[in-house]
Amino acid sequence: ALTNMYINCKSILDAQKVFLEMGEHSVVSWNTMISGLTKHGHALNAIDLFKRMQYSSVTPDAVTYVSVLSAISSTQNLYEGWIIHSDIIEMGFQLNSFIENALIDMYSKCRSLNDAWQVFNNMSSRDIVSWNSIISAYAQHGEINKAFSVFEQMLFVGMKPDKVTFIALLSVSADKSSLDEGRYIHMYVMDSGFSSERTIENALVNMYGKCGILIDARNMFELMDEKDIVSWNAIITAYVYNEEGSEALQLYSSLLLKGWMPNKITLMSILDACASEGFVMEGQRVHTYILCSAFVSDIVIGTATVHMYGACKASQDDARIAFDRMPERNLFS
Repeated sequence: ALTNMYINCKSILDAQKVFLEMGEHSVVSWNTMISGLTKHGHALNAIDLFKRMQYSSVTPDAVTYVSVLSAISSTQNLYEGWIIHSDIIEMGFQLNSFIENALIDMYSKCRSLNDAWQVFNNMSSRDIVSWNSIISAYAQHGEINKAFSVFEQMLFVGMKPDKVTFIALLSVSADKSSLDEGRYIHMYVMDSGFSSERTIENALVNMYGKCGILIDARNMFELMDEKDIVSWNAIITAYVYNEEGSEALQLYSSLLLKGWMPNKITLMSILDACASEGFVMEGQRVHTYILCSAFVSDIVIGTATVHMYGACKASQDDARIAFDRMPERNLFS
């Protein structure tokens, strides 16, 4: 319980200290530490700890394998994934639906879609998470035909899609060559009663924007009963993506007037709009906002600011000043 408390308080060192001082470790102790390390971005440490567990007298359970598969997903180490999969089969956990779903996700993150499909295809029973996992796997890698083929199989066996299914399919349809598929999903969303789900509405705005249909994207945005910052980012990005920088800046002004706080994505989109249109004064106003916000030390925002000034060729000196002011720089800077 102490280990878990420190993990939830993001104090990994304290959690490790308590864990190491324990005279005896149960499977729950190991699972708590492995999942905690994975959750807070210490995937390599989680995998190392799992290997230590294997040499202990405690046998891993299903929860252990789900956690370590999540860690491997973060590292994208396919070789490690194969080894863990082999262990799972040897331990007799290959028919556990939680582990099978985690395997699909792991293989997807490791860009091994054939392995992901093999796991899905060999499942004795599939739930909505299984279907969503394989559809999302194909969607994340731009395999639109395979994603929709699985979706049709899903409907054929009588499994009802949920909002995760629709968001995955809308994401893979966000391309000018896939507008027909996007409209098809939009109609299915309306028939299924998910049309008022904000996350789906945001995905629809993004899809129409990426497909170049700004009228439909704007209509979707305006008809939303409740908007969040993701909604504003979706419509602003849609205009930036389609080289309509002036309209993107007007929306940004509306966002500020309505009391919304821009986030990292908002500022990057607006800086990109200023860069592409050569709007120096507007870019300077955005930069002033950044200097007075928590984003002043953000490397990505700082780099985007340098790029904005650099693209506005009359502001090379400002680009250098922005670069020199950055507290930290990377290769892109």
